[in-house]
Amino acid sequence: SCKDRKKKEEKNMTYKDLRTALEKHEQECLRRFMDVEKKIDRLDTKLWALAVLIVIASGLEQLL
Repeated sequence: SCKDRKKKEEKNMTYKDLRTALEKHEQECLRRFMDVEKKIDRLDTKLWALAVLIVIASGLEQLL
């Protein structure tokens, strides 16, 4: 079966194969982490903009 073949392939991995796979995994994790960080930064900016709009709106309400 497919699972048995995958297990056999994993057992036959050399140190170099394992290291290559680990480096590839680390690069993918880093890329994902950076994407998440960018999204959090954008969300933070939007939240600050919303806070400013709320303050302005409440100030305008008092003037009218």
